[in-house]
Amino acid sequence: MEKYHWLQIPFILAAVNVVMVNATDSVAYWITLPQNFTVFAGDALTLTCEVGNSSGVAIRWFRKDFSTSLSDNLGDIYENLYEVTSTDFGQSNLTIKTASRNDNTTFICSHIRANPQHQRAYVNVIIPFDSAEITTQGHNKFSCDATRGNPGAIRMLWKIDGVEVSSADPWSIETDDGNYTSSSICEIDHGIHRNDVTLTCHIIQSDQVKSMIASFTLKASHAGANRVGAPVIQMPVIAVMVIVATIL
Repeated sequence: MEKYHWLQIPFILAAVNVVMVNATDSVAYWITLPQNFTVFAGDALTLTCEVGNSSGVAIRWFRKDFSTSLSDNLGDIYENLYEVTSTDFGQSNLTIKTASRNDNTTFICSHIRANPQHQRAYVNVIIPFDSAEITTQGHNKFSCDATRGNPGAIRMLWKIDGVEVSSADPWSIETDDGNYTSSSICEIDHGIHRNDVTLTCHIIQSDQVKSMIASFTLKASHAGANRVGAPVIQMPVIAVMVIVATIL
């Protein structure tokens, strides 16, 4: 009598996520969203958005609150400021040719079909400061003031003969003309310097390579000779004054 042996082979069930795509589904969707951008005044920048299933979809760019369409006929006011280019596969680019204070606002990319969708990007335009100056605010205190600019994220580094001695986040005050003045205070112990030294204030805007430097020379007589405990020689000066008086 023949015997039969059943061979048991384990059955493994793999869980697989299957996304069913309807080829006729015409719902447009975002592939690339416009990103926030920080730029210095005078530089150019390009904002990009991209839409999938873009056949028959109108992609438009607007300024803040849809007040100005940049995708239609721009007219004389905007044609030299902006340029919109599009591709056949749903990508649209808005180029700001020369960023200015007026571009410090929100830009909107919209794709329009049955259900319009909007994505916003904020452009932060940094206005470099016109000038910077270090002034004395007392025996050991100095102020660095940068004027007529839009600071953005700003840092001020204090250095003595190129060696950093202080770093500060300055405060900024808006002026009547729409610009800002940014200031920082540094306290220096004059008594440690017996020779002339150079105090500099480095203004760095938005961690960019563009920066401004203000300098101030601390004279030895100011920095060291008049410190507490240092000898102050006054007699020769008095003697000269007496001699002059005698001659006259």
